[in-house]
Amino acid sequence: MNTEQLAALKSLLDSAVSSIDESTEKTNKILNELLDTVIRLRRLRNSVFPANYFADTAWDILLDLYEAKIENNTLCTTALAVDSAAPLATVLRYLKTLEKDGYIERFADDQDGRRTMVQLTEKGEKAMQDTFSQSLSRRSPDLIRPFQVEHLAGDTTQ
Repeated sequence: MNTEQLAALKSLLDSAVSSIDESTEKTNKILNELLDTVIRLRRLRNSVFPANYFADTAWDILLDLYEAKIENNTLCTTALAVDSAAPLATVLRYLKTLEKDGYIERFADDQDGRRTMVQLTEKGEKAMQDTFSQSLSRRSPDLIRPFQVEHLAGDTTQ
């Protein structure tokens, strides 16, 4: 990442820090923008450097699935392959490992039995939540709650 990209990411993070409130909708929007920026920077990085420099297929899959969770969507294996720019066989191999380790679950699409849908498990959601919470908590411990999965899902019991 160059200085301009880092400055843009810092600006986005500073904006997120200064504007987070208890509104689930606003929190989701900010987290979505942050995830979108991380994903775009990763793709930009991959377009600038040789393809074999970075191989983070599992992380790309987890980012896409976390973004889908926040947007209340599920993704199919083909979409994950397209988004990660990895061959389908590679994505399937990572999905198998992520599923075996309990981070994701796969299931048949109700509408099209030929497709396999993928979503994060509770363990996967928590791992992603912890990743983003810990990165933001250094700035302010008050930032952790809005990024917790149960808060994003609208749980008001806490």
